[in-house]
Amino acid sequence: MQGRNPLLIALGALIIAVAGWLGFDLAALQDATPRVITVEPSPMPVPPAPTPRPRPAGVPEESFDYYVLSLSWSPSYCEHEATERDRLQCGGRPYHFIVHGLWPQNQRGYPEDCPTDNPRVSDALIDEMLDIMPSRGLVGHEWRSHGACTGKTQEQYFATVRAAWERIVIPPQFEQLDKALSVSPRDVVQAFIAVNDMLKPDQIAVTCSNQALDEVRLCLNKDLEFTDCGAQTRRTMCRQDRIRMPPVRYAR
Repeated sequence: MQGRNPLLIALGALIIAVAGWLGFDLAALQDATPRVITVEPSPMPVPPAPTPRPRPAGVPEESFDYYVLSLSWSPSYCEHEATERDRLQCGGRPYHFIVHGLWPQNQRGYPEDCPTDNPRVSDALIDEMLDIMPSRGLVGHEWRSHGACTGKTQEQYFATVRAAWERIVIPPQFEQLDKALSVSPRDVVQAFIAVNDMLKPDQIAVTCSNQALDEVRLCLNKDLEFTDCGAQTRRTMCRQDRIRMPPVRYAR
């Protein structure tokens, strides 16, 4: 039997020593089988649910106590305040009382200039209102300043304006006033009471400016029935003994 090669024996011993020094387990290396490492995919992020669009602040429903239907004596406005922009109201067809606005009102104070998603009133809707509010600028202004505070849409608000106007009877002696008239605020109140069933003195306020009749303000509940005016409305009442009503056919 041939002797083992001393060089090979020494080389094998060296390999075993080096493997031990490095910490290898030769038996484990011989028996090891390949491992398959499975990496779980990260879950896809779920987008947050869309936040519901909030109702514009300042447009709470049922946040006011009553309406004030403000009727402006158009001849007074045309005589004292009209500008070139008021040609529709003051330069053509003669008007007597027109709708200044329908205002949500509280017993103390009132909401005004509420935020709205629709600040601009469409031309078509403005056109529908010009027979009782003969000023394009006025229609838009009244929506932004007052209508937007009622909780109604533009269409609902202006339908309510018209319904309130149609609820009121204008005293016939004022419809065709062809010469200036001197009256007391009480005279105007009594004239409206005489032709409007259920209307009482506490439900109407007459205002004045430049010693002339300015407006007649009627207080209505949300069903458009007459209701007592609050202190805020009563404070606007004219305190003069006599006021002037310029004639209806005044044209600028």
